[in-house]
Amino acid sequence: MLGLTSFGINNMYGSENNLINKSMLKLDDFKGDFRYLQDEIEERAQESNENLENLPEIMCQIFNQCQKTMNSSKVSFVSELDQVIMK
Repeated sequence: MLGLTSFGINNMYGSENNLINKSMLKLDDFKGDFRYLQDEIEERAQESNENLENLPEIMCQIFNQCQKTMNSSKVSFVSELDQVIMK
């Protein structure tokens, strides 16, 4: 009977040890994933800061291009409207 009890305790110890090892592996995986997430967050924060520095210049360029496009479209529209009225 003593052998059975010892076997049962060893079996429980082995099961607990396996569970602990699996949990440690999962924690290591999470730690690795978290490191990659943290790196990505830092990269995006840096990109955001760079965009904040460049944004006013880019927006000015966009507004200037929009203004040019609207003016040329207006001239084209007025020209076509004049042609329709002349007919």
